[in-house]
Amino acid sequence: MAFGVPTRIPWAPRHDGVLIGLLAVLVLGALAPSAGVWEPWEATQVSVVDQMHTTGQWLEVKIPAKGESTRAVAELPFGWWPMAASTALLGTHEFSVRLPGVLLGAAALLLLFSVARRFFGRGPAWYAVLACVSMPLWGYHTRFGLGQGVPMALTAISSLAFLRFGADPSASNRWRWAAWLSLAPSALAGGFIALITPLVTGAAARLTLRPNEGPRGLLGLVSTPIPVVITVTLIGLGWWRAAAHMGEDSSLNMLLFLTESLGDAPKGVDRPSFELFVHQIGIGLFPLGAILPFAFASLLWGSRETPDASPSVTAVSAGAAAWFGVAFLGPALGATYSHFAIFLGAPVVALVVAVYLDRVLRSPPEPLFACATVLVVALIDSNLKHETQLFAETLVGGAVDSFPAKLPYWGGAR
Repeated sequence: MAFGVPTRIPWAPRHDGVLIGLLAVLVLGALAPSAGVWEPWEATQVSVVDQMHTTGQWLEVKIPAKGESTRAVAELPFGWWPMAASTALLGTHEFSVRLPGVLLGAAALLLLFSVARRFFGRGPAWYAVLACVSMPLWGYHTRFGLGQGVPMALTAISSLAFLRFGADPSASNRWRWAAWLSLAPSALAGGFIALITPLVTGAAARLTLRPNEGPRGLLGLVSTPIPVVITVTLIGLGWWRAAAHMGEDSSLNMLLFLTESLGDAPKGVDRPSFELFVHQIGIGLFPLGAILPFAFASLLWGSRETPDASPSVTAVSAGAAAWFGVAFLGPALGATYSHFAIFLGAPVVALVVAVYLDRVLRSPPEPLFACATVLVVALIDSNLKHETQLFAETLVGGAVDSFPAKLPYWGGAR
């Protein structure tokens, strides 16, 4: 016990994986019908997949246009392939449309738990899983067919694998294989940002773990050439074939950087609103996004102030900060061809917040941090209580014409 907080988990470690799987099925799967169908976003996803099935053009993304026609958009097609496979096997209905996001989201949660437990212990690992499933941005996109659940989960899987073998000198070779081979579907589904996010995460962790080696330390990331060659080949071939099927009005930059909401026309002259990305942190990760500054400060500087902190923990801290930085600043500042870009760092926020919460529960009270946290949460909550439409628009990245004046479950959630 530390300050009245139990430190022992009341079940055996061997049950952790099963319980996380059941939690993922419950939160991401079983509870999905209670929120209904999200129109027109899920219907648009189904339309894209139906066009692929009907025409056999698996490298083109066509969405409904006025009347009964369709129009092609500059979007990588590979993120739709899992949904195309599930609908081909199970038919087109809510379950098959949402199944890929749920399965990949569950896999990401299991990997998040494994990585957090390796470096910080079982308690923070469970906090990380619970934090992740409670974040609306993560939960809604992996639970529904809104278009971003698959790249979110794939990027998380690859980033977590790179974080594990980049920060852990005792990691087995299978982690290196897992990192590189999962990077290919991540980049094919999410484009350039989904490619560099895991790479920067692993590089930051490795350079921090072995600072004396300098850039030569990065050679450890590619010391097994076979998965690297396979990954580079798959990404290069996939991007090349997708580029060959772009529309005449599209460009390679739009294809690889575009994170456009499919309901809008490409906006090549508009920069995405920076406010949109801030909303994804404050509203999409509510309420845990409110304590993110304190959590990062504790993770980055708290480890340095602890004499017995292991080098691996310091390396994980650096890798987590790099993951968050690229996932936020990459789309926010670089996606100039887009109206909407999803924040790909919800799992790393869950990890950082979990470590912070574990330290807070084991430390003496800190009234200043508590007051600041309550103030930030109260400000965000006040906005959401009176502007529920803003909550929906933050999740889908587009204007929502009709939305309830208040969320019936918001009182309980608060």
